[in-house]
Amino acid sequence: MSRGERARLVCSPDFAYGARGYPGAIPKNATLIFDIELLKME
Repeated sequence: MSRGERARLVCSPDFAYGARGYPGAIPKNATLIFDIELLKME
């Protein structure tokens, strides 16, 4: 990624919290979506 570039990361349940989820925050078997932006690189 270059500075200022944006990306969307999609994590299937197999690569995230799976069948357990995270009680009170992430449901069981949830697909997680992260929108990220590279602000700075050192």
